[in-house]
Amino acid sequence: MRLPIFKNNAEPVITPVKPDTAKAAPPAAPAATLPAPVDTVQLRRQLDNTPFVLEINGEIKDVSIQQVFRQLEQFERWYRKPNGDFDPKRIKVKPIQLNIDSIGGTVSSSLGLLDKLDALKKAGIIVETIVQGMGASMGAVFSNAGSKGHRYASPESTLMIHQVVSFYGAGQQYVSEVGKNYLHGDRLNRLIYERFKANLNGKLSPEALKDAMRENYFMDPQQAKDIGLIDHVGFPPVKGFDEASDTKAAK
Repeated sequence: MRLPIFKNNAEPVITPVKPDTAKAAPPAAPAATLPAPVDTVQLRRQLDNTPFVLEINGEIKDVSIQQVFRQLEQFERWYRKPNGDFDPKRIKVKPIQLNIDSIGGTVSSSLGLLDKLDALKKAGIIVETIVQGMGASMGAVFSNAGSKGHRYASPESTLMIHQVVSFYGAGQQYVSEVGKNYLHGDRLNRLIYERFKANLNGKLSPEALKDAMRENYFMDPQQAKDIGLIDHVGFPPVKGFDEASDTKAAK
C-alpha cells in the first residue's frame, strides 16, 4: 500500500478521479434529401401564362375603384416596352382577369375604370371577367365589359341590371346624390344602357332591354348568356406550359 505524500506538514493532496461520463455519439442522421432544383425557364413561362388578377368585391366605392385603378396601371407597365409601346408578344400570352362579386355601388368612378379597360382591350389585351357570386348593378356592367368570348359567370351566380336611378343595395346613397341633377343621372343611364346594348346578340331587342332596366332585372348565368351579356357559364380554362418549348428555351 502506497502512502500519500506529505509536503511541509500539509494535508495530503489526493487528486479525485472523475468518473467516465462520456457517452457514445448518437448515430449519424441520414443525409437530407434536397428538393429538385427549380427550372427557372419553366417557372417563368408558367408565370407568364398566369393572368393579372383584379378583384371587385362587395360594395363598390370610390376608394376601392382607385385601388383597382392603381393596380391596373402597374399591370399595364408589364405589357409595354421601355419606349412606351405595347409589346405584341406579351399581349398575346397574358390576360387581365377581373373577378366580380359585388352588389354595385358608385357609378362615375366605375365608368372611369371601364374607360381604362376599354383602352387596354383596344390595344389587344384580353380582359377576362368572372362573376363569382353576385354581379348586380355596376357589378353587372363590369361583367359585361370583358373581351368578347372571355366573359364568364359561375353556375350558381346571379346577375342584375337596372338604371342608375333604381334603388338597390349600395346604389341608394349615390342615387340620392344623382337625383339632385336629373340631367347627370339621365346621362349615366344612357352610358350604361349603351354598354349593354352593344353586346346584345339579337335575342333581346334594345327596346326590351330598356324596359328590363327600368326595374331590378335579375338573371341566372344562362339567362345572361342567352341575351349576350356574358359568353360562358363556368370558368376560363387554366393555361399550362409547353414542356418541349421550355426545353428548347433552356438550351
